Amino acid sequence: MTDNNGRNTAGRFKAGNPGKPQGARNKATALAQKLLHDSAGRLTEVAIDLALQGDPSALKMCLARILPPVKDVPVNLALPAIGCAYEASFAATDVLAAVASGELTLAEGQAALTALETYARISDVGEIEARLAALEDAVDRR
Repeated sequence: MTDNNGRNTAGRFKAGNPGKPQGARNKATALAQKLLHDSAGRLTEVAIDLALQGDPSALKMCLARILPPVKDVPVNLALPAIGCAYEASFAATDVLAAVASGELTLAEGQAALTALETYARISDVGEIEARLAALEDAVDRR
């Protein structure tokens, strides 16, 4: 049972938001987005002009659009051949040495070690599955 304020007898509102329909947007936000959209060309020209005049903020904004920050770059690191989890430990040693010498950043080394750890776990599971299949075949032959 609800009273005139949309609350039940315990004083709580019913589920949902009875005030606005789902997906409704704030009118001020919608108006601001429309104004920006309609003026996008002019604003872009002004920002470029300010950047060309040496305004540091405008220059930074323009360059950020032209050259977005680099997130990942390929890393060339010679690692030994890895055929099993045990051999991954030798590759991990090489990664740590590359980090220590400055050849790799700490973040790059961490990413490489995570990849090696994942490989080692997958390799272990594959080896366990192969052993289990061999045992099951041996039991079936008896």
